[in-house]
Amino acid sequence: MVKTLRKTNKKGFTLVELVIVIAILAILAAIAIPTVSNVISTANENVDKANAQTVELALKSAHAEATAGTWKGAPDADALTVQEALDHEGISELPQIKGDGSYRAINGKISISKSDNDGKTFDNDNYDTVTVKTVLDNKSKGPGSFS
Repeated sequence: MVKTLRKTNKKGFTLVELVIVIAILAILAAIAIPTVSNVISTANENVDKANAQTVELALKSAHAEATAGTWKGAPDADALTVQEALDHEGISELPQIKGDGSYRAINGKISISKSDNDGKTFDNDNYDTVTVKTVLDNKSKGPGSFS
């Protein structure tokens, strides 16, 4: 008697194995998605802070050059607009804010704020008329825009 050997060709995965893999992937996704979302929002906030600091330094630098007379053909330091100062420093326009909020000037510092209750705002709609002196000398903490 010759025994015949049956070759079992078991290919593929069982339903239980597939369900386990899908469950593990779902758990990993549930952990990863909020983390990635949080990293993106933190990165956007950091970009906004860096842009605000860049704008502040550009305004202070241009105002100092206009005041000292080292900027040839500069407008009067008191009449220097935010747009003129940024143009002089090689910034063609205010950087776009990644998150919510607007540029605010509080006590001579530029920041990004979501609240309407702190500082005076300036943005791409009015930065060509707002003077640097007004922004840097702003001591008000009241809401509103520069006139």
